[in-house]
Amino acid sequence: MTKILYVSQFYPPENIASAFRAHEHAQKWSRDGHDVTVMTGWPNYPLGRIFDGFKPCLLEESRDDKVRLLRSKLIARPNTNLFGRIANGCSFLFFGVANVLFNERKVGGGYDVVLASSGTIFAGYIGLLYAKTHRVPLVAEFRDITFEQMMATGLSSSSWKVRIMRALELHFARSADRVVVLTEGFRKSLAGYGVDASKIDVVPNGADVQSTAKVVSDREVSLGYFGTLGLSQNIPKTLELAALIERVSAVPVRYTLIGEGAARREVEQVLDSGYPFAKLLHGMPPEQLEQYYRECDLTFVSLQQSDSFRATIPSKIFQSFARGVPVLFVGPDGEAAEIIRDVGAGLVLCGSDEDNEKVLRAFFGNPDWRRRLAAMGERAQKLMQESYSREVLAERMLKVLCGTAKNGKVGC
Repeated sequence: MTKILYVSQFYPPENIASAFRAHEHAQKWSRDGHDVTVMTGWPNYPLGRIFDGFKPCLLEESRDDKVRLLRSKLIARPNTNLFGRIANGCSFLFFGVANVLFNERKVGGGYDVVLASSGTIFAGYIGLLYAKTHRVPLVAEFRDITFEQMMATGLSSSSWKVRIMRALELHFARSADRVVVLTEGFRKSLAGYGVDASKIDVVPNGADVQSTAKVVSDREVSLGYFGTLGLSQNIPKTLELAALIERVSAVPVRYTLIGEGAARREVEQVLDSGYPFAKLLHGMPPEQLEQYYRECDLTFVSLQQSDSFRATIPSKIFQSFARGVPVLFVGPDGEAAEIIRDVGAGLVLCGSDEDNEKVLRAFFGNPDWRRRLAAMGERAQKLMQESYSREVLAERMLKVLCGTAKNGKVGC
């Protein structure tokens, strides 16, 4: 048995990829007999309001099945601007540090390994503090490389914001005993900045296959975007492409967007100027979202057209694949595009506007496109079952933790 302290700012009932990963991995490890404590914040993402039914205090202990859950205080702020995100993350760091230093009895001891998940980077530093003060090995998990994302969305590499974030993230990576990243591109990027490549492991995102009874209509093309409405996602581009699909398919389009984020106001303004086939809804719990997946022919997954995003594989791809819904990927030709293209589970739009139009005309101009979509969905679910199930990925992560743990619990 390995005793694990897992620091992640986000955890269910928050509806975000890092919360899903933390919950599902922790549950798997605890079912296998390991002692898992998750230190997280009070649920407030993305609206910046503490969820109903929760009464925040400095540190509360509860149980999520066999997982021991510690909720640490933070200042809830909406995820709509940089100030709000920094205030939210910094407050989690501040109170987390206070709990590590002055609430030690409740946080507990005797851990064999600390796993600290970044993003946000602030959560990573709570784990780093605990590991250094208690002489426990640290595994640093990078869900994104934030300073590269900041440059991809318009900031200069010399910007003070980028320089601070780069210094924080690289120090976190270099201080850890091992580093886990979600993509091969992230591994190469960190190694390029001087992080020892031999201590970096790749454990991607994933999702468990869902039995989804599709209820799509032959009289329309139903599109969806379900996730963060952020600056990185370039949502207005998906609206242009949805309008193009309506023209080339000669079938009405219905496009449902669901989510919150810093670009939501921009999306609302774009919708006000046109696109009558599109509807924007607020974020909702995963169980409510299932109905929209069932009604979907294709889901959009989009990123800004930047080389900095070539290594990014959005978790929305796996969520869609797990439900047998093909993906229409818009962005740079990198790892995400390769997965979709290699397995034949969607359409990839990584070229010029003319190139993308040719792809859409070729696909929707074929009268057999609905059957082809069904085949794509079947291949997507097969891929998830074989390579990206939470069970498989949690086991891979556990091997990293056990190999890093105090007393070298290899094969635990």
